[in-house]
Amino acid sequence: TGSGRANLTIDYFVVVLDSLENQSDAGLTLANNAEWVWSSGNMSAQADGVEILEPDLTLSKTAYPTRAYLNQTITFTLTIDHTGISETTAYDLRLTDIVPPELDYVPGSLRHVGGQTPDLPLIDSGAPTLVVTWSTFDDSDISQIAFDTTFDPSFRRRNHRQTITNQASLSW
Repeated sequence: TGSGRANLTIDYFVVVLDSLENQSDAGLTLANNAEWVWSSGNMSAQADGVEILEPDLTLSKTAYPTRAYLNQTITFTLTIDHTGISETTAYDLRLTDIVPPELDYVPGSLRHVGGQTPDLPLIDSGAPTLVVTWSTFDDSDISQIAFDTTFDPSFRRRNHRQTITNQASLSW
């Protein structure tokens, strides 16, 4: 207008750091303060507070059969689910399963069997490390992934009822 004054709008984005202090159960609200300084003055403002919400997921795994013999296929099924205290969608979810050395991964057997579909492709090219990802994993959904193994041909049991453990991890 004729007064020589103009409005200036500045949009900015912030990222909440993944630190021990920034957790959903910490009971705090994060606020962002900004200060603008120029040769003839300064100005400050504070944005509305942001409440931290976090996903809380579970990972369970079953094997079938649980007692196996040489040359028998063992199918592992992994189920990813939000717990009752999960507050939001999980982003950049990564499921990693490293097949133990006593078992051989059956190439091409990594598959989605139910629930929310993961990003494609399912990565088994690095077997025995298997990787499945979701860009977003909705807070109201579950997903099931399965794959097949057999005993390594050089497998020799160390005792009559030897246990082989296959562990997986989930990160987001």
